[in-house]
Amino acid sequence: METVTLSCKQALDIMGSKQFIGPKDIENTFGFMPNTIPEISFSVEELERGRELGQQLILYIDTKRDGTPFTVSNIHNIISGVTSDGKNLLYDKTHIAEDLVLATQTPRLGWRLTTPEVIDNSTNKNYLQQTETLIKYLQNVHYKEVVMPQAFKEAICEFNTINTSEIREKIMSLETPKWQEVARMLSGLSINELTRERSSEVIYRWVINEKKLGVKNLSLSYTWSNSLNKVGGLVFIGLFDGNLFDSYWKGLRAKTWRPRGFHSNVGVCFSVGAL
Repeated sequence: METVTLSCKQALDIMGSKQFIGPKDIENTFGFMPNTIPEISFSVEELERGRELGQQLILYIDTKRDGTPFTVSNIHNIISGVTSDGKNLLYDKTHIAEDLVLATQTPRLGWRLTTPEVIDNSTNKNYLQQTETLIKYLQNVHYKEVVMPQAFKEAICEFNTINTSEIREKIMSLETPKWQEVARMLSGLSINELTRERSSEVIYRWVINEKKLGVKNLSLSYTWSNSLNKVGGLVFIGLFDGNLFDSYWKGLRAKTWRPRGFHSNVGVCFSVGAL
């Protein structure tokens, strides 16, 4: 699988407009063109596979035109905190504004292939079990019949060394700081850094999709990111239409859990950058 550098037009032709979010979409949503547009170094085969799987090729940026970090707070302010049809973007904006970790985090600069919704079989699982699901998706879906890059193979090997009965026991602990140590360790694993979004990336691409396509992803589900809040909880984002009876209170929710948590509406979106 030969990796080549593609132009935005070439990538757009492969993905189609609904599955491509590039510089023009950023300008149309936020009112400025990115300072830096990284190369698209995915292979043609991987983009074609991503298109078949319903993934989107997304350009994530980390700064505004003036060089300031492109945080969730900046995203919120630029669009005046509302969606295209006048609903609240965030269910509780103070939750993000008051958490220093969430308030300062930006998306990672670069192109990523990302699923708009949580992947199959990723709900009702704790953080470790979700990570196992991401590995299966990598092996059996994303890289099915295609050679997997070495970095992913090494990340899977790293995960296998920590997937022990001792770690599984710690995950179920209610003790502090034991669960915080495990959350930090799991969040920092290469496989989670490679295949999970940051919480800021979830909100960033949600806003662009809503502006471009009028689609409100994650309406009835959350995706569990690899971001940690200031007390060490693992952040999950979503459930935009969680309150079906009061449209005023609709909005993306940002919540945190210990790694032992699981629920029928908490899954994980898959997201990878080019290697």
